[in-house]
Amino acid sequence: MMRLEGKIALITGAAEGIGRAIAIRFSEEGAVVCIVDVNEELGRRTLEEITQKGGKAIFVPADVSQSKDVQASVDKTLKEYGHIDILVNNAAIAIKGSITTLEEEQWDRTLAVNLKSMYLYGKRVVPLMERQGGGVILNMGSVTSLVGVPNYAAYCASKGGILALTRAMALDHATKGIRVNCICPSGIITSQMDMYFKKFPDQQKAFQETIAMHPVGRMAEPREVAGLLVYLASEEASYITGAAYSFDGGYTSR
Repeated sequence: MMRLEGKIALITGAAEGIGRAIAIRFSEEGAVVCIVDVNEELGRRTLEEITQKGGKAIFVPADVSQSKDVQASVDKTLKEYGHIDILVNNAAIAIKGSITTLEEEQWDRTLAVNLKSMYLYGKRVVPLMERQGGGVILNMGSVTSLVGVPNYAAYCASKGGILALTRAMALDHATKGIRVNCICPSGIITSQMDMYFKKFPDQQKAFQETIAMHPVGRMAEPREVAGLLVYLASEEASYITGAAYSFDGGYTSR
């Protein structure tokens, strides 16, 4: 039996990268998926890929930092399927800069997309899960939830906040059968990572230096991260809540 058979999962930032891989893996494990993303073209491609393989999914375009869009995506999922069993807060942006070089609007936008969105979704989905007797919330943190990196002050602040929020949510809602965990990846091969390397004069050197930071000697594929989320969303992880899972090839072990 598939591990997520019959579950309804709402996944933000699911049009590409890690979010896309999560949506596909969840579908393969039997879940019905609501794909939420601001990028309509890529979101519909993810939807098409899932449905062509026989999976069930819908796509809802949304800016996860906007309350009305969040409500619309939750309402659409409920209208189609009646409940939400799994919420994956994955949507994120990364803007380079220290607190002296970041513009105020860049700081605000980063915190709104990466952190505020989790408050907005949690505020709407947690009461639903409480009424139905439980659920699973998976918050996508980062290696920067655990350690700092230079010149990404807003991103680090948002990801550190996600880990703290995860722990608070886990404590607040454990008695209602809701599990909340944080995944902290590093070195994942995505389009966002490609954009990061393009900012360097010598992209190949930057790539090799990044690999060298990971004791395993490579970067990971998005599908590998998705496998961890399948486990955490399943009944196999029924005793796990409030945890931070490093998925970093040994990066934080140094």
